[in-house]
Amino acid sequence: MVAVTSSQAHILSTYTTHRKKIGCQLACTVAAVAIPIILSLGGLLPAAVWKIGAVVTCIFPVKLITSWLLSKALPDRSQPTKYIEQIITMGPLHASITTPVIEETLFRGILQGGLTVGLRKIVPLTLVSLFGMPTFLSTLLAATIASTAFGLMHAGQSPMQAIITGLGSLVLEAPLFHLYGLWASCLAHIVNNTLCYLFMVASWETSRAK
Repeated sequence: MVAVTSSQAHILSTYTTHRKKIGCQLACTVAAVAIPIILSLGGLLPAAVWKIGAVVTCIFPVKLITSWLLSKALPDRSQPTKYIEQIITMGPLHASITTPVIEETLFRGILQGGLTVGLRKIVPLTLVSLFGMPTFLSTLLAATIASTAFGLMHAGQSPMQAIITGLGSLVLEAPLFHLYGLWASCLAHIVNNTLCYLFMVASWETSRAK
């Protein structure tokens, strides 16, 4: 028998109470993510759609391992269970679709896009190499600033969450926005959050079984 803390018990109770609603919304969310990827594989949508989905899915385990390693190296004195409770209570549709679209619009479409245009006027047109691709220094600075701001927005949840989201944003969503546009960064964010929610649900289903 595994001991369950009071905060974990509260999350478990919240999840159990809304289990059917969460399950229904989660099925709709997974379908909303899977259908465009399937259509992309069938040639009805650009190939970039399924490639983005595949990249995010492959990176997700790396993200989990990185989070675990950081939790060992940087003991988190915050209360991560409260963050999990907020996500579960939020529901999969809001957590996995609505929130990513809003955040990408603000941090990528407005902040990174605006900084990219503005910095080109004051930063010399210097080319730098980013993952083997030539990129303007102003574009890299805009992506870094926007990703840092995105990470800091999550600092209230936990310092580790701020680091993970900031780095993930810089490595994944920021380049996709630069290469393909807002729809690509939104898709990557949606797939990532859907995987996170599935992972949380699987964890709490395991807790219920115990």
